[in-house]
Amino acid sequence: RAEFDRMCNGRFSYMIYPPDRERVLAEIENQIAHGPTDTCFYRIERRDGRLIWVHDEGRLVTDEDGTRWFYVVTVDITASVNSRDTLAQQNRELRQIIDNVPVSVFVFRKTAGEIRAAAVNGFLCRLLNTTPDALMALSDTQLLELVHPDDRTAVGAFLRRMFREEQ
Repeated sequence: RAEFDRMCNGRFSYMIYPPDRERVLAEIENQIAHGPTDTCFYRIERRDGRLIWVHDEGRLVTDEDGTRWFYVVTVDITASVNSRDTLAQQNRELRQIIDNVPVSVFVFRKTAGEIRAAAVNGFLCRLLNTTPDALMALSDTQLLELVHPDDRTAVGAFLRRMFREEQ
C-alpha cells in the first residue's frame, strides 16, 4: 500500500499510463453514469519501466454509511494483446500478398446452410471488373453464374462435396 501511495499518489488514475489516462477515465465515467460497473483496457507502467496491458473490471458500491467505494479487478492481458497484434500484422501481410498475386483467390464459407464468399483478392476483382463487397454479396447460385456454363455443374458439385465433407 505504501509503495502504491508513493508511486501513484494514492490515486487509481495515476496508475494508468499517461497517454491512456484521459480516454480510460472518460470511459469509466461514461459507463458508471449508465450503471454500477465498468470494463476497460489500458496500459500500466510497471516500476521497472515496462508497459503492460490490463483488463479492468470495476464496480461502484455504496456502503451503509453512504460512502461510495469503487472495487476494481485488474488482470494482466499483455500476452494476449501481443499475440493479437502479431496475428493482426501477419494477417495484413498475408492479405497484401494475396491481393497482389496474379491468380484468383476466392474463399467460401457455409453459413446457415448457404455457401457464401467470405474473401476475394484484388486480382479476381480486377478480372471480373467488380468490388470485393459486390462479390461477397452474391448468393451461391449467383456465384455459380460467374463460372463458364460448361463448368458450372462440376464446380457446383465440387463446392457441395467440399462443404458436405467440411473441408
